[in-house]
Amino acid sequence: MTLWLAVIVDNPQTGKSDSIEMPPGSHLMGFEVFRQQLWGTEIMKYLGLELLPSLGDSAYLWLDTPEKITQLEDEAKLIRDNINLVLQALGPGLVHELEKTYLPNLFNAVAVARSVNGEITIG
Repeated sequence: MTLWLAVIVDNPQTGKSDSIEMPPGSHLMGFEVFRQQLWGTEIMKYLGLELLPSLGDSAYLWLDTPEKITQLEDEAKLIRDNINLVLQALGPGLVHELEKTYLPNLFNAVAVARSVNGEITIG
């Protein structure tokens, strides 16, 4: 299993939620074990994050308000701005994927969700 990132928008014509099409790979958030090995680690909690570390204990995140989406963006910025601390705690392998894939995917999802007045799910 892998962790997936999606932007969801309500479709007024069907009354259902639709997933927004995004570029290939922009849905990736890590393997299932990354719940504990990356997102739920002590370094993430030490940085003051709340949403992303909760992936260590819960099946998914549902960010359904502009405030929660802004909080997700702020958490991604905190990781980016403290990447050297994260590197010391987790090692280069995870941090490489974090910088190359997961952080850009988070920032992209925030931008897309804002542009369509959508929600973000991670799980």
